[in-house]
Amino acid sequence: MSISLTYKGRLKTPELIEPIIAELRDLAEEHGWKHELSGPKEFALVYGPVAIARGIHLTLDPQAGMFAKFSMAFAQDGHTINEIMLSLYSNEKKLREMNEMVSPLTDEPQFRIQIPETEEEKKKVTWADILKSEIFPIHSVDTDNLGAEKHILLCKLLRYLGKKYFAQLDVHDNSGYWETGNVGKLIEEIRIMNYFYGHIGKFFNHAAAISLPPNATLKDLLADLTAYLAAVYDKAPHKPSPKS
Repeated sequence: MSISLTYKGRLKTPELIEPIIAELRDLAEEHGWKHELSGPKEFALVYGPVAIARGIHLTLDPQAGMFAKFSMAFAQDGHTINEIMLSLYSNEKKLREMNEMVSPLTDEPQFRIQIPETEEEKKKVTWADILKSEIFPIHSVDTDNLGAEKHILLCKLLRYLGKKYFAQLDVHDNSGYWETGNVGKLIEEIRIMNYFYGHIGKFFNHAAAISLPPNATLKDLLADLTAYLAAVYDKAPHKPSPKS
């Protein structure tokens, strides 16, 4: 769990792909943010039509981690598209290997990826079918380590881009700031998250320094972590609600 912005949408016209990427590149250079351009690149998916992706990825703070990048990538028709998922779904062997992975917590399959078994079934998958799956059009940026100021900045940027370039842009902000504009609540949510992340780090540093029983399992370790977080819960900056 983290404080994050997730977003997906469709440009007014595919001809706006290059202008929006150019404006984001200029913005990155103006603010001294590292940026990477991607594509145009073809992805031959295991099923469905070939996707062509083009995008830009901004690093607002190199110390904030790989999940704190702000990305905007588009398919050839102007829909936002997740290039990581396109790459994954271009490798049938990897998908089938993922389906064989078992969760260490439940002993159940960790992934349930539906893969058409015959070539005829694969050919029936349309681009509209691809876009119906949430995993393909969604982008996400974690803002815990970026802080409230950059979270607000990204919200303003998304509103600006949405008005100028998008026919439709859907944004979800699990801090609630996008919908409410409540800065105090946003700061509180980030403080809470960083408080618990800090304690998780302390727990695993402690676990690495001691000798676990030879028969200890991941379930045992997570049970200890849950008990540890419950012990520090009352000292959190503000108690999360509901308690979990």
